[in-house]
Amino acid sequence: MDLKPESIKYLIVHHTATARDTTTFDAVKKYHISKGWGDIGYHYFITADGKIWPGRAENIVGAHASSSDMNFKSLGICLTGNFMDEKDFIKIVELGIPFVIDEAYIEYAGLKKSQSRLIKKYKNVIITRTMSKAYGLAGLQFGYLLADREVAMKIAASLLPWNVGTITMWAALTGLEDQKGLAKRVKFTNDQARLIEKAMSTIPGMIIFPTKANYVLFDAGGTGKNGDDIISFAKKKGMILRGQKTMYGSEGWFRVTIGTSQENKLFIKTMKEFFGKK
Repeated sequence: MDLKPESIKYLIVHHTATARDTTTFDAVKKYHISKGWGDIGYHYFITADGKIWPGRAENIVGAHASSSDMNFKSLGICLTGNFMDEKDFIKIVELGIPFVIDEAYIEYAGLKKSQSRLIKKYKNVIITRTMSKAYGLAGLQFGYLLADREVAMKIAASLLPWNVGTITMWAALTGLEDQKGLAKRVKFTNDQARLIEKAMSTIPGMIIFPTKANYVLFDAGGTGKNGDDIISFAKKKGMILRGQKTMYGSEGWFRVTIGTSQENKLFIKTMKEFFGKK
């Protein structure tokens, strides 16, 4: 299907997380197919020729869209793990439809990767962020958006009065002001992620998706092991890993959230024990 303004009403891109630093629409397609990428429920992607390609087929109104029926509210583009060039974002922006970019993990990659600069030129660009990841304030359930002032005010007008409590707002503002604390957490998470990636790379057949998030995704299909078995083994050791249904012919998918230094060492030790590595 051709990507045309009349085809859809909204575009939502999940921008950041794991894999390569830069890519193009066509690279997303090739990488997605060859590596089996599709983070736990993300949906469709667009190639440079404007074609919509299905990632994982999910047909939930308002959250996902079918590549054969684009009359839903939004199109989720599978970009988790990839950073598109700005020129490729502009291809979508210039369609003129509301374009939402999810930057939930942007702090781990650095704000230079943000597409916030597009807001100054394009009123249809909306960027969403959260305090639940790098800021470590998931309990607040606080997020915010960046947009043209007129657009932001229209969105604000649709919200219920006092939809966020005063204590939550002050806590969020304090978190935003604590840039030293943020930098410390981001560095720790990124360093620990590199440690896990390096350790897991010693397991033959293991596919590791280098991360720019607070988790690392793996495909153990090439090792001959099943993701559910890995998760069950880890659970016996006191760890909860996140699984994934069979994708691209592999049953080896699982991911680990970066924890404390001690927890990460336990994960590495447990994986090496499971795969028979010393």
